[in-house]
Amino acid sequence: MGLDLIAANNGWAMAVTGAIIVMIGLSGLAFVISQLHKVLALFDTQKPAPPANAAEAECPPIEVVDWLCDPGGAARVCQLFTAHMGEGFKLTALYEELVKNDCPHPHLTIRAWREQGILVPAEKGHFCWKQDS
Repeated sequence: MGLDLIAANNGWAMAVTGAIIVMIGLSGLAFVISQLHKVLALFDTQKPAPPANAAEAECPPIEVVDWLCDPGGAARVCQLFTAHMGEGFKLTALYEELVKNDCPHPHLTIRAWREQGILVPAEKGHFCWKQDS
């Protein structure tokens, strides 16, 4: 009795039409979302980067260091931006410098330097860089 009434009042056609409308709507929404980055790029107000000048081209390349696999290279880089701390420094000050300069994994790096003898203890809880002979 119920299915006969659905068929008599075009229920099946309305159900199929509704499902098609929902699928078309979802497909359209997916398309709009996938192309949204192109629309947003039109409104982006960032200026293009200026071309590199000759003075920048003459600078030596910056040394790229793998901080976890090359602790010695990382220590050489770190010594440059910790030179203002002097000969002896606390590990907390070294940690703060590493964080301030966005160095990856400061705890692991300091630990590796200590284990490999790159950072050696000095007097009164201070540390210093190992002097190369």
